[in-house]
Amino acid sequence: MKRVLYILLLLAISSCEIELEEMYLTRNDYVSDMLRIDGYYYYREPDSNRVALRYFFYKNGISYCANNDYFNSFSELEKSIECYKKVYKKYAFGWGVFNVMDSTILIEEYVASSFNKKITAIFSGKILNDTTFTLKERYKLDQNGDKYNVYKSDATYYFRQYSSKPDSTNRYVK
Repeated sequence: MKRVLYILLLLAISSCEIELEEMYLTRNDYVSDMLRIDGYYYYREPDSNRVALRYFFYKNGISYCANNDYFNSFSELEKSIECYKKVYKKYAFGWGVFNVMDSTILIEEYVASSFNKKITAIFSGKILNDTTFTLKERYKLDQNGDKYNVYKSDATYYFRQYSSKPDSTNRYVK
């Protein structure tokens, strides 16, 4: 009897579909020239020359945040992109949308999960030029559009041209 209950429990858990939290930001085609999108944005580790891949942005308004490890060179980082092109599409984590308004960038992405529900967060920052932006805070929005769970940050991201970035096709952002 215990074995049957165990099997039924496993079947119930494995048949659960992933529930995606609805995004607050809307996806719009990116038609601005405020930021270059023909490559990726990386983060440079403080007091080091090590770099980490962080963002891909696409013309269709989709973004992908890759929280990869740090690498000693861009060639190592770009080898990791090639290795993980198929893995990026398997999980909701990191997929999102981005909006650019004047010199402000907003990115909403799937950042965590609670059992089988994928949760989003919004990151906001300032565009410094077409190859550099900063993110200053992370937060959630309630039903009234008020911020909560606000975390301050100060991260700067730099552009690197890269012609074979992964495409934006995924099953999480419509």
